[in-house]
Amino acid sequence: MRLLLFFSTVTLFSVSLSFWNYFERLFGIEYKEKVELVAVNQLDAKPVNIDSRYQNMLVLIPKNKSLMGLSPILTNDFVGFKEALGFRESSGKYNSVNEYGYIGKYQFGKHAMHDLGIKNHELFLNSAEAQEKAFVALCSLNKYKLRNYLSKYDGVTLNGIKLTESGMLAASHLLGPGAVINFIKSKGENIGSDALGTTIVEYLTKFDGYDTSVITPSKNVKIKLS
Repeated sequence: MRLLLFFSTVTLFSVSLSFWNYFERLFGIEYKEKVELVAVNQLDAKPVNIDSRYQNMLVLIPKNKSLMGLSPILTNDFVGFKEALGFRESSGKYNSVNEYGYIGKYQFGKHAMHDLGIKNHELFLNSAEAQEKAFVALCSLNKYKLRNYLSKYDGVTLNGIKLTESGMLAASHLLGPGAVINFIKSKGENIGSDALGTTIVEYLTKFDGYDTSVITPSKNVKIKLS
């Protein structure tokens, strides 16, 4: 079954079972069937063309909204991983731009966008579909760059920090895979941080334990903006 929640004439929201728990508690609505994720165009409410491998993993949060300011309830799969990270980065806002120029729901920087072949930043900022595709692509690229470390160090504890694949991918999103490799090679002593003071340790621990096995490592990832 597919469920779409309309917030206005131009924004809509597709929820997974994990997100339905949030609305069930909020509105007291009972729902017993599985809810299938559906990617939709926010302007005309029509399904968008998404890579079939990821079509049922996409959740498009209403533009300019952040789930009423509350953190969503998530499962430990890839959907949960990306939505938790997106909420931490921007409260799930696709149009977010911070003081350092990082943009979108996942706060992409210039280097990440360059790696993905994204040149028109304004068009990218205004496309929820492109941002979701870009996050999956960046995870694939980071997984490729960490291919010699993920399986070897998944479950290993360094300097009191337990490493997991999802935690390392999240930390790569924050500071790049090089920072994760430096952390590993220093046995947990080299603790990098971003311009806002967020450390690699926070992302290694906050986003540990998610199942990101659905992501395939790839060094050839480019996003086409329509």
